[in-house]
Amino acid sequence: MISTINRDYTSTERIGLALTMALVTEAYSRIVPIAQNAVTGNNTRLFEPKKGTVQLDIPEEPIFLHGHVFGYGDPERKYIEDVQLDGPILRILFDINASSPQESDHDKQVSWNSDEMNKVVRRLETEIENIRDTYKVHGLTIITRNSFIDIYIVRHGETDWNAQKRLQGHTDIPLSAQGKLQAYQLKEKFADIHFSKIFSSDLIRARSTAELIRSSNKLPIIETPLLRERCMGTWEGRLAESLANELLLYLFEFLDGIHLFRAFHNLNSRFNHLLFIHFRAYRFDFRSISKYEFDIICQYYLPSIIDQIISLTISDDDETPSQSEIFLSYNFTLDKFIHLQSLTLYSIQSFDKLDQLIFQCCQLPYLTHLYMIDGYNDGRKNDIQFLINNIWSLPKLYYFYLNYHSSSKIWLNKISIISLSIEKLFIENITCTLQDLSHLFKYTPSLQYLNTTIHFNFEDEQIPIVTLSSITSLKLTFESVQCHRNMA
Repeated sequence: MISTINRDYTSTERIGLALTMALVTEAYSRIVPIAQNAVTGNNTRLFEPKKGTVQLDIPEEPIFLHGHVFGYGDPERKYIEDVQLDGPILRILFDINASSPQESDHDKQVSWNSDEMNKVVRRLETEIENIRDTYKVHGLTIITRNSFIDIYIVRHGETDWNAQKRLQGHTDIPLSAQGKLQAYQLKEKFADIHFSKIFSSDLIRARSTAELIRSSNKLPIIETPLLRERCMGTWEGRLAESLANELLLYLFEFLDGIHLFRAFHNLNSRFNHLLFIHFRAYRFDFRSISKYEFDIICQYYLPSIIDQIISLTISDDDETPSQSEIFLSYNFTLDKFIHLQSLTLYSIQSFDKLDQLIFQCCQLPYLTHLYMIDGYNDGRKNDIQFLINNIWSLPKLYYFYLNYHSSSKIWLNKISIISLSIEKLFIENITCTLQDLSHLFKYTPSLQYLNTTIHFNFEDEQIPIVTLSSITSLKLTFESVQCHRNMA
């Protein structure tokens, strides 16, 4: 939790932040280009999706962005002030350096851990290609040039509801006297900054904070609901301690397990009890996580909740190399995740590793969804076939998504295991023949939905007669093949 304002986060605000963090990155990415200090508050970094640098239309001047997450960064010193940090996971993003043992966390200077933040930035950059239209809607221009911008992210000042520890989302509560004072304090910090654009949530507490900070700067404030906090619905205005455990458990379902432990672990004994005893629907997505944080979760959290996890994503991509091997090194086997419903294996290149993980799933009674994404392998045909048969052996598998690049064909016509459970099948970046397709239908008799690519050559293949008694949706993409039939 990061603050440029000299006060700690209340339990209520931490709940609000936990809800907000899931959406705030998406909101920012739809309004301004993603540069490093959109996340870190430090120097921007250049990024070039498709060899183009996305910048604002006036890139030479610094940018001020008002939102719900905030911090202060000095490009030279790289520090932020007045920080309240709790738990080991939060600390991985920062290096805490107190000048004396007597200093509290609130007085320490905290340096950004740039390596971890760079991973976050790289993850955000992948979203850039999907938001060009949104830029235009908000009056921004996408240009390509080699330039840098500074982005300052600031949280609104305190409101009466903050002080009263009430849940505050879309309810338009104004700043309190203390909140206005805090905004003036920020104005002093930004006195020497010449902003070129100002963005704010359309809620009055956010706009008032932005107006007080800009002072004599007459730049218009660009308002957008994309920077709002998460709406709390009927919980708005309620005291956090008044929320029933059932409501908190419902809230937990909207957060990834990593964010849950960041926000609520060791908040108090009540939340720890909810996390470790009562909550039964953890989802862990380990893409773009640091090794340090991954190790913390594997050592201290997963062993206690292994039977409470319903969704798991393991990734061996460039950001998390060898993660599957590290995961197994902690003596985790997937057969222990007895309530697992969904498994995603991302960028795992080793067929031996894939075989090992899939084989461990053979007795899982609730595993219905399997995703194998963004992999490439030069494995032998027998290795691939063995893997596919193991997948067809999963007893409850309902949905299988396969997006794998391989120099070898996935020989679907060699499947020897009948799956009565698979109903939805997506096969991408892999071509099969009509003969393969016919065989697939035979060994997947419950199949209702199929999306795949067909390689078809009239010269050497006869069209098989296929009975599609169960298929309700069939999407076939025919690969471009030249036909040289003798029409004489």
